[in-house]
Amino acid sequence: TDRVKGWDDILTISGANAKDYDLRPGESMDELAQRKIKLIAKVYNEGTVLDAGNTSQYKYYPWFEIVKDTAKPSGFGLSFFGCVLWFSCSGVGVRLCFKTSDLAMDAGKKFLKIYEDLLIR
Repeated sequence: TDRVKGWDDILTISGANAKDYDLRPGESMDELAQRKIKLIAKVYNEGTVLDAGNTSQYKYYPWFEIVKDTAKPSGFGLSFFGCVLWFSCSGVGVRLCFKTSDLAMDAGKKFLKIYEDLLIR
């Protein structure tokens, strides 16, 4: 977290080409944000590949409170109801998760605009 101050640090640490993370023709901002967040998680996890099938391995994702703003409508419903005790679900793919809660919080704070592009716009 000390080495990552912004997007340029993610590119430098990963060795990725900045042009690979420009908006592509026909691509929406949420698709670009998805690609960027995958790289952010990869850098923060320092090569650790989280195992989606390992229920003993905790996985973390930045949590955001989304406040209604008609200028930034969400692309999905923000409600959920479930009452079965044996049921579990995830709304986030493991590729976007972090190996510690501290890493998830740091990324969520430093890359809020990218998460906003993914979740809201």
